[in-house]
Amino acid sequence: MLKKIENFHNYLSDTNYVWFPFLFLKLKPEEELTIVHMFKMTLCFGFYLGLMYHVKVYFETGQLGPEAILISILKGFMLFFVWFNVVTRPIWNRRVKRLSLEGKIS
Repeated sequence: MLKKIENFHNYLSDTNYVWFPFLFLKLKPEEELTIVHMFKMTLCFGFYLGLMYHVKVYFETGQLGPEAILISILKGFMLFFVWFNVVTRPIWNRRVKRLSLEGKIS
């Protein structure tokens, strides 16, 4: 089951659309996902998610406040930090290690 999850996650990670609008952060399958790169991803995707969530809330309620925007962005940072650290980085780097052992990368 873990192998199926890993394959599906890596399949999605290899597509361009999940990286929108931060395609410049996408690594090649053989590149290790470092903690520094993960932080860059967290900042970009967390800010984007938090801001887009607050735009949604604004259209639903008509309320807009700097504190609420900041809280939404901080929640986005926390969500992506946990996701990237607990799910993405281990799965990504497991593939990098497997490719290295298979001799597909140097």
